[in-house]
Amino acid sequence: MKSRILSEQESRRNILGIAREHGCLNEVIEIFKKYDRLLVRCTNDQERQHMSALANIELHKMLGNGRGILEINGQVVYDNMDDTKLIEKK
Repeated sequence: MKSRILSEQESRRNILGIAREHGCLNEVIEIFKKYDRLLVRCTNDQERQHMSALANIELHKMLGNGRGILEINGQVVYDNMDDTKLIEKK
């Protein structure tokens, strides 16, 4: 059975809760602010997708210690075995 996709607001609330538990709430808030500033000025959809993926990778590294694979919408965007590679959709 497919799970429901959370809205951005729900996702952020969950991420902030995890950050609070890990003691890095302020750092996560700053990551949100940084990427919100970048995304608000961006008009290119592909660049927006890449910036969103970079924000998720940064959060993944902070909250999950960068371990494992990060998938967004079924697409692998980060693999800790190759820290330098953002894997694009084919």
